Amino acid sequence: MTDEKSDRAAPMIGQFSGPPTNAPRVALRRKDSEEEPETEASSSEEPGEEEVGFKPQTPEDVEKEFLEGLKEVGLDINKARAIMDEVLAHGHYTETRELRGKPIVIRSRNYRDTLRTQQYLEAENPTYATSMDEIVLRYNAAASLVQFGEHKFEHPEDRADAPREEIEEAFDKRLNFLQTLPSIMVGKLSTAVYNMDVKLQAVFAEGAPEDF
Repeated sequence: MTDEKSDRAAPMIGQFSGPPTNAPRVALRRKDSEEEPETEASSSEEPGEEEVGFKPQTPEDVEKEFLEGLKEVGLDINKARAIMDEVLAHGHYTETRELRGKPIVIRSRNYRDTLRTQQYLEAENPTYATSMDEIVLRYNAAASLVQFGEHKFEHPEDRADAPREEIEEAFDKRLNFLQTLPSIMVGKLSTAVYNMDVKLQAVFAEGAPEDF
């Protein structure tokens, strides 16, 4: 199901850099002590939109931005619509990749998975950012894993009546399996999950056309 033009590498552990379009802030120029400092009270008028350089986006601008976001992750409007329909119909999106001829199947996560990761982070209270990143990557990969080669895993949360204990037991089995893999394989899996997340963010971003 994957046909992206290129994969995005998962962020390095401990990396918190912003988007590549971010520009450095312009340093503020300090005024001479003889000059009267400018304050909000020194002007009785609020700066208008033209003064601060603010220009509201038109619906066309927002739609163009949305379509450009799809293009960046290798999707067109039809593929994006199919992904959205799958999420709305089944509650998740599934993606299949291959590694040396072995299938790797992953799926999008639900809110339960987000809460589980947050609760574990609060309980562990890791000291270093690298430790926090590793936990998030590991928990996301385990929550998304459906198949790794000949190993297939259950997701009881697909059943509305599945007890919490069964859901958590299935997650623990996936997590334990990851811990038996070579580090490089876990890294490959984490990258696949990260790329899927980026794709879903683009599909569900604000600005979809009205007939989307």
